[in-house]
Amino acid sequence: MYLALLKVFFIGGQAIDWVRLHALRYFAHPLIQNGSGNSGERAAKLPLKDWRYGVSIVLALIESVVRSIWQVFRWMFFLNTRSVLEFLLSGVKLVIVLAVLSVASLYGYLSGEPDARLLAHYQSLHQTHTATAVLGQRGSLIGAMTHPKAAEGTESGLYTEMVPPVYWDILDYKTGRKLDFSYQDTSLSDLLFLRKSNYKGAAVSDIMTAFNPFDESEKESLLSQLSKTLNDQKEAGCFGLFDRLCNTLSSIRLARHTFPYLAQNNGAEFKRWVAIHGPLRGHGDDLKGLRTVADVVFKKLPEQLSNAEQSIMAIAQLQAQPLLDLENWDDLIQQAEVVSGELYTRQQPRLVNNIRADLKALKAPKPVLITGVKTPQEVLNLPYLMRRGELLLGSFATLVTKSLEAEYSRTTDSQLISDIQLSLPVTENAIFQAKLQSRLASFERRCKDCGLRRILGESPDKGGAQIQVMVADQAGQIVRYFTRGEVNPRAIGALSAIPASVLLVSENNKPSDLFCNQTYRNLPSSVEGFSSGIVNCDTLQEKGHAISFQQAIQARASLPLFYALRKNVDGKQVQGLYRDFGLTDLRSREGNPSHAEQLAYEMSYGVVQSTPLRQLEVIHQLSEILYGDGNPRSVMSISQFLVTDLQERKRYLEFSKIPSPIVINGNYLRTNESKTFLKQLLNYDVNTKTGPLKSLRKLNNVRFLLTKSGQTYTKQLALRDQWLVASVLIRGKRYSISAFVGSPVSDGGGLANKLSAADIFTPIVSEIVADLD
Repeated sequence: MYLALLKVFFIGGQAIDWVRLHALRYFAHPLIQNGSGNSGERAAKLPLKDWRYGVSIVLALIESVVRSIWQVFRWMFFLNTRSVLEFLLSGVKLVIVLAVLSVASLYGYLSGEPDARLLAHYQSLHQTHTATAVLGQRGSLIGAMTHPKAAEGTESGLYTEMVPPVYWDILDYKTGRKLDFSYQDTSLSDLLFLRKSNYKGAAVSDIMTAFNPFDESEKESLLSQLSKTLNDQKEAGCFGLFDRLCNTLSSIRLARHTFPYLAQNNGAEFKRWVAIHGPLRGHGDDLKGLRTVADVVFKKLPEQLSNAEQSIMAIAQLQAQPLLDLENWDDLIQQAEVVSGELYTRQQPRLVNNIRADLKALKAPKPVLITGVKTPQEVLNLPYLMRRGELLLGSFATLVTKSLEAEYSRTTDSQLISDIQLSLPVTENAIFQAKLQSRLASFERRCKDCGLRRILGESPDKGGAQIQVMVADQAGQIVRYFTRGEVNPRAIGALSAIPASVLLVSENNKPSDLFCNQTYRNLPSSVEGFSSGIVNCDTLQEKGHAISFQQAIQARASLPLFYALRKNVDGKQVQGLYRDFGLTDLRSREGNPSHAEQLAYEMSYGVVQSTPLRQLEVIHQLSEILYGDGNPRSVMSISQFLVTDLQERKRYLEFSKIPSPIVINGNYLRTNESKTFLKQLLNYDVNTKTGPLKSLRKLNNVRFLLTKSGQTYTKQLALRDQWLVASVLIRGKRYSISAFVGSPVSDGGGLANKLSAADIFTPIVSEIVADLD
């Protein structure tokens, strides 16, 4: 000990002498003296506080550091070798030094504190790469919806709650057992002395392999696969031989910031991410992940897979082979048998026997041609998840997508919607669609005098009519849906009298009240004998001078209704009515004195624009206020959502809470009297002798509570559109109906020459009643 201390003091003294001598050399250099003549005896007489002493010492110290670094560099990179043996030994020494530095650097980086912002970033990537499973009412997997924020081409998988054990064991075994979820006890010495081979999911061997550009091994860690998937890259984007190095560094970055989160609960979340985002597919262009493939290949949930099926899935994922596109199924069976034998023979021989017996019984999946699929049940069994959803949902998928986007807008970045359950029974609805199309075709053949210019049931681009039929139950869930073509906001004819009626009855106007047929700026009137209206409203009892409130909402060009909206309510109420009913303001003049009159004109003359879906919302709201509990829900295409909170680590069901764009309750119809008046107004079309829909009363097993029809016309006065909204009772259950049949707005020829609302809507309502009865 004393000798060692003496040696240290001796080396220290030598170092001081070396620095002192080199400082004197710098001090005597002409650049330091700057030609001042301070040399020889004169130099020795300079005071010690002279700046030249300090500069000389600093320069000497810098030189000593540089020389030390150079000596270390020579020692490391064998620049001082004098023989072949020394050269080889220096090479070994270099490898050892680099290995130690790599392991120390890896440990130092990974042991740093995770960045909460980067963890949130990776959770957000996980969220956008997780598609939402679309479930039917009985829980069957119908299809999937990609995340609303996912970029086009993003590879998505379905959320997997439980990862089966054999599947995971084989993945972990074949990738080298590089995962230790109890990483907290791992020290640097454990890695240096090979007591442990990995830390936070990153294996020491991966670092060594990454620095070897000539290594052709295709074995890749699960962490590296996960990193590439989340970052949407097949390679890291480096040049040539260094792709693997970049991929490894990217996975190490992922490990530092996410592994403490993923490793909790024995790595449950890590296993889940691997099962969701791993390269396992049924078909090459379908969704990926364990849950998807378990459904399309074996018609099971992941937790229902047998041990043999789990082993097949694991081998296919390791080889990134689409199971349904395999050319040789027997090779996969054989590999699964070999790997399971290696893994379980010693400790679990019974499990090996079980797997081998089940593997022999597994048959290769039979290919299914999409063109050969006909019935809804055959579509539901289609081993192609995305195509299955497209065929079963059709245009209803648009409503589902919008609802999903609206629900995601209400969630945080740490929440993902893993499953949704549709309100629509898709198999029953497919049967309904086929039967309704058959009824429409039959009606078209019978209706010789209708002068139809558009084919009923054919798509609009092939000369067909635009059709939308939607039915919602008391809870607001859409239970039947039929569509041909997209219907954008357009004039709704006499349906625009519904919001006007709600406002007027809320202001104590009775159905029998008379509204003056007063002329206004050359507007036409449909009152017989007074097509331009009258000037003086003092003689309302005279024929043609006024009509009742009930008659006013039936008129096509209702100058009396326009009069009532100008005289019986104020402009702010009319403007508020538009907002509360979600109506489109065609020529917004808000703030202009004429704005309220413009809106009143649009409602009175049937030019208010809307869509069948919005009108379904209106009639559903009114039906619940007049006949229900008075607290209506919004019309919905999704009945419930299964939400996963990544931060709080919990899953919960959430029912649709998207607010309705129609706000009637609380703003209108506050009295029982006003509700009674509105019921009377909206009963006229079916339940009176002169009602345009009186023939619907002949239908069995249905009672009409509220009905209103509307028509629009082309400039040539040909019928363009037929609209219907209704609230009905079928077998004691209340339903809301919105139906539309029309021609494209750009088609000047219109829908038909002569086609009444009763004619076109009788087969439609008949099929709805028959289907829901």
